[in-house]
Amino acid sequence: MNLYLVDDGAHVAVPALLRQAGIAGISIPVDETTIASTLRDALDQYDTARLALVSVRLTLDIQVAEMPVWLHDVLTVLARRATVIELHLSSSSQHDAPSSPRGDGRAVELIKQVLERTRPHGLAVSLSHRCGDWLERIDDAVRLAMRLNRSILGLTFNLAHWRRIDGRNLDASLHLAAPRMVLLTLGTDDVGLNDAKSALQTCARLGYRGPVGLEVADSAVSAATLRWVVGRLGSAPASPARGAVTPPTGSP
Repeated sequence: MNLYLVDDGAHVAVPALLRQAGIAGISIPVDETTIASTLRDALDQYDTARLALVSVRLTLDIQVAEMPVWLHDVLTVLARRATVIELHLSSSSQHDAPSSPRGDGRAVELIKQVLERTRPHGLAVSLSHRCGDWLERIDDAVRLAMRLNRSILGLTFNLAHWRRIDGRNLDASLHLAAPRMVLLTLGTDDVGLNDAKSALQTCARLGYRGPVGLEVADSAVSAATLRWVVGRLGSAPASPARGAVTPPTGSP
């Protein structure tokens, strides 16, 4: 099982500690405070510990047409790595309720811009749904991915956020997402629950062999806690030895 830790941004997770607990990778957020040199230093630490940077999480506002100026430096540092750009989409407009299709046009144009900037660096993009964002449901991510149909655009299925928003008919949601799913994440409150087991079993049946992320509060990150989490997961889909993600198929 190819597990990675979803770091909430405090970056207190020590690479060696993660390896000891059987964690093969990590995901971190990037924003305007991200400095290229600091990111390079973090990558050096991950490489030394043989820890894959599975994804970086980027949040953009569909009301803002321009790309953030700092994004270029981040993408340059990540160039040619098997790191996925997880894209969260929010909206600063009070008229854009979560999941409202009226924002689709702006979202599509914004995603196109992100793809134009990531492609030269050999980086794939994954649309990630999150409770409270405009892109809130897995159905929203599927709808946008199908509309764009790009080979470097996939989906992240977040079980914790799915449970908060939908919470019914997990198999149907996973079947909907599976053709384009490149990442699966579980919250620690999912571990040991029927939904987590069911999600892993369904993903195995659907042929998913990608990384499985664990959202653990930084205050709880310890080798003992992580080993407990890994143990509670039990059997899971077999995965590649590294944290590489293969983009979904489709037109370029």
